[in-house]
Amino acid sequence: MDGILNVLPNQQLTEDSFLDKKTGLITCKSCGKRREKYIEILGVKKKVPIMCRCQIAAQVSADKIDEQRAFKRRLTGYERLLNVDLSYKQMTLSKDDGTRPQMTDFIKRYTNHFDDLKRDNIGILFYGSVGTGKTFFAHALVNMLQDKGVLASSISLATLVSLFQTFEIDRRAVIDAVKVFEFLVIDDLGSERFTSFGLEVVYAIVDARLKSNRPTLFTTNLDLKTLETVDDIGRRRIYDRVIEMTPVKLKFSGASKRAGISESRKAKARQLMYPTGGDET
Repeated sequence: MDGILNVLPNQQLTEDSFLDKKTGLITCKSCGKRREKYIEILGVKKKVPIMCRCQIAAQVSADKIDEQRAFKRRLTGYERLLNVDLSYKQMTLSKDDGTRPQMTDFIKRYTNHFDDLKRDNIGILFYGSVGTGKTFFAHALVNMLQDKGVLASSISLATLVSLFQTFEIDRRAVIDAVKVFEFLVIDDLGSERFTSFGLEVVYAIVDARLKSNRPTLFTTNLDLKTLETVDDIGRRRIYDRVIEMTPVKLKFSGASKRAGISESRKAKARQLMYPTGGDET
C-alpha cells in the first residue's frame, strides 16, 4: 500500500501528525510512518500523499462496515421476497439448554469448516419426532453462518406454497432467490399439503437448490424409511432429491421439548394463580 493513492488529497498537518525536519515529510505520530513520499517526474522532485498504517487500518475498517451493510441489505431483500419468518434470528446457541452437546458441537464444526463443505456441497437432513430440537439447531446454524458472512437463511415450504397460490409473487424471482443462498434451511419438509399443485411447488424449490450446487439443510418429522420408500410418485421424486442432497443425516429422538416447556408453563401458572395450593375450579 506504500504507493501513490490518487484518491488521497494532499496531506495536511493534523493533531495526529508532524513534519519530520530531516525529510521534510508529514509523518504519523502514532505509527511513525510517513504520510508523504518523494517521486521524480521529468526530473522534477515532488511530494505526493500516501497512507500510513493508521490510515490504512481505518480504511480497512470502513470498507468492512460497508461490506456488512451491503450484506445485510442483500439478505433483507431476499428474505422479504421469500416471506421469511424472521423469528429464526432468536434461535442462537446462547439459548442452547445443553441437553444435546453432540449437536451443539456438530453445528460449530460445520460452521468452522463451511468453506470446504460448501465446495463439496455437503447438505444435512435433520429428521425425527416433533419437538426434539431440529428447527432450533437448524436456525442456530443459520445464525452462526450469517455471523461468518455467509448468505444463509431459512424458508418454509408451506408458506411458499401458499404464496404461489395467491399469484402475488413473481414465481421465477422466487426460484432464482432460492438458488442464491450459500446455505439454506428448508424447514418442516412433509408438512405441506399434498395437493398436485403443492407438490409441484415443493419440487421446483428443492430442484432449484439441487441445481444451485449449494448446501441445504432439511428438517422433517418424517422418518428416514418413509423418505426412502414412499410410494406416491409426486413425493417420491422430491424425497429422492432430498436424500441425494444430504449426505449427512442426523436423527433427533427423545421426549418433546415442547411438551416439557408446556408443562413448565402450566406449573408456573398454577403457582401464580393458586399460591396456597388450592385446586383449579
